[in-house]
Order: sequence, then structure tokens, then C-alpha cells
Amino acid sequence: YSNKVFGIKWPNDIIANNKKICGVLSEVNAEHGFMVVGIGINVNNKIREEIRDIATSLKEIEGKEFDKMEILKTFLEIFESYLNNLNSEDILREYKENSLTLNEYVKMITPNKEIFGCVVDITYEGIVLQTDEKIEVFNVGDCVHLRRAR
Repeated sequence: YSNKVFGIKWPNDIIANNKKICGVLSEVNAEHGFMVVGIGINVNNKIREEIRDIATSLKEIEGKEFDKMEILKTFLEIFESYLNNLNSEDILREYKENSLTLNEYVKMITPNKEIFGCVVDITYEGIVLQTDEKIEVFNVGDCVHLRRAR
């Protein structure tokens, strides 16, 4: 990943020190006008040995236990502030500013195929990938960051 300590790996992983610390899932129901958001944060988790190279927790980063209710309270205050003050352009701009995936070489794994390319943009329609042949947009799939052979 990039040199950022914290960032977003497309589409919904929060990364700390190159390891997943949080996942975000959301579903919009436009017909009924609501959105459901689920967020999982590794707070005081002891990370299992078999996933230690890809996952972390606040406790492992800071070396101390955290009060989960204080984390929740702080998170909800910040989340509410964002809901009240951001528009869709601001959200996408901030997402891109914190993206660890933008401008990276990746492998997209979809139910139908695997494709390699460079992420040239992220939009509300999905991740925009420049392959050797064309530009493709993916709105679903696993995105694996790769290192290009030099």
C-alpha cells in the first residue's frame, strides 16, 4: 500500500499500518429512502496468529485496552457531524483523499473473472480500472493490491 498509516482499501476496508482494522458495509434502499450501515472495528481483539499479517486492532497498535463505549460514543459523534455537514461530492472527495487503492496496480476478482490493471478513479459507480486493453468499471468484487514487477 501507500505510505499512509491509515486509509481506505476499496471498497470498504479501513487499513492501519497495512493491516485491516475496520470494515464497513452499507446498503441503500432508494425505494423506501433509507440506508443501513454496519461497521466492525477491531478494538481490543487479540488477533489470531493465522491472520496477524493482514489484521490488527487498536489494542495491538497502541498497546493498551480501550473503553468500547467511549469508542462508540466518539464514533457516533463524528459520524453524526459528517451526516449533517457533508454532501455527496465531499464524501467522494474525502474517500479518494484517504484511498490506498487509487493509482495502485490491483487484481479484481469478480464472480466471472479476474482482471489486472491500475486504478485510475473511484466513482459512485465503482472502481475504474485501466487494463492493457481498456478501461473498466467494477462495482463489486475483491480488490487485491499487487506490486508491479519492475
